[in-house]
Amino acid sequence: MSKLLQLPIELLAEIANHLVLTHYVDEHDYASWFYGPTDARTLMRLCLSSRVLRDVAQPVLHMHAKLPLGTDDPLRPLRRFLRTILQRPDLARSVKSLYLQTPDQVKDDNALDLSVLRTALLLTPDMCAGRPIPQFNILALAILSRLHNLECLTLTARLQHPRNFIRSVHRLRSRTPALPKMKSFHLNKVYDNGPVNLEDLFVFLDCPNFEAMDTYTEMGEWLLRDYPYAPRNYITRDKIVMRWALMDQSRMETLLSLYSSLSLFAFVMPPLSLVDTADVGLYSQFTPEDVVNTLQSLHGKTLEALHLDFHPYYRVTHRDVARNITGRISYKFYPPLWDFKQLKSLKIEYNRLRQFTNLPITLEGLELGRCFFPDLTAQSLMQLMHLKEASCPRIEQVIVWSRENEEEGIERVRELARSAGGQFSEASGRTVTFTGLGYCLQFESTHRLLHEPSYESSSEEDPEDSEDAEDL
Repeated sequence: MSKLLQLPIELLAEIANHLVLTHYVDEHDYASWFYGPTDARTLMRLCLSSRVLRDVAQPVLHMHAKLPLGTDDPLRPLRRFLRTILQRPDLARSVKSLYLQTPDQVKDDNALDLSVLRTALLLTPDMCAGRPIPQFNILALAILSRLHNLECLTLTARLQHPRNFIRSVHRLRSRTPALPKMKSFHLNKVYDNGPVNLEDLFVFLDCPNFEAMDTYTEMGEWLLRDYPYAPRNYITRDKIVMRWALMDQSRMETLLSLYSSLSLFAFVMPPLSLVDTADVGLYSQFTPEDVVNTLQSLHGKTLEALHLDFHPYYRVTHRDVARNITGRISYKFYPPLWDFKQLKSLKIEYNRLRQFTNLPITLEGLELGRCFFPDLTAQSLMQLMHLKEASCPRIEQVIVWSRENEEEGIERVRELARSAGGQFSEASGRTVTFTGLGYCLQFESTHRLLHEPSYESSSEEDPEDSEDAEDL
């Protein structure tokens, strides 16, 4: 111990900082970075060992603060932490990431004690005027107002969508110099398993140092096992990925207009038959045609990767949307993609692409999903085999996949390949890869997921012919 204490303070601080883990993960699957757990037990032992090590370890211990709910009093950890940073402003300046968890039940707002009221008045007096505010919101806002070096905020919402709390955070930022270094916000949704309404989270895009925002919805293991995408959304400065979200066309345009340059956009229609409820609506209220047209108009010069999957269960139910597309059959298909000047990677459904000549010439990778192989024609196969010379001179890989429980579909691909005189190889009996084309052309057949409808029986009805449209 004596030799350890003889080391310079700067070296001791460097040793203590190694007890904090910063995780870097794939930006195409999650936010670009997030703070991991701190070895709190070791740091606490250092705090108890000597005054010198306490002064070194305490700032590191508070660097990544996690405030879970208390057992008897759910808000007790928040009160204790607020008391600490009020008494020790130096420790408040050490906090870089904060984890909060909303209580399962909202207590009577009139039961606020005097200490909490003083805290609220110390924060911003006008925030309590004219409306009741939950104790959690008051305590959390009081804490946030004093964390001037906070970079990452993680919130687990257990009871309901935390839109009131998020709006209060936005008001706090607009009225006070709070959270000047805010970089990322993470929402863990527990209150239901439905898709997330992202509109209330747009305010974080205004943070001058914004880097990443993401949401994760806790699901049952049975869904995570059978659903190919994680129930997650994330947004960065140049990327938007929505795999568990819903919004209408106007809000989609609002979100896209907030970006000056967008390199990646992905939207996957959630399987709403598997969830209990959702924050907004029942179906996505924009069409495949409209979202592509909007992207080409706003970000056609910068977008490099596009992934769209509306699934067989896509339907239009909103009366305004249905009225606008009445008599317009093209709404369910993707329009020509020629206005994408930098698009290199494209993942869309096979049956929503009308012609292969609609693809951009800059394309390098193409994935066409949900193809019903038994309906594949010789003409379509020939067009795919000559895609490089006809439409996409830079193409390197084309993958066409289908989910079918029978061998009929992949056998159809083999028959068409033999008729066309193409050279191909097989793997596992359900993959056919063509060779000698100058690029990789591959057909994959996998087993259908338990919840997924068959493609041949999922023909989409026009809104004027559907029962839903009649009800509108």
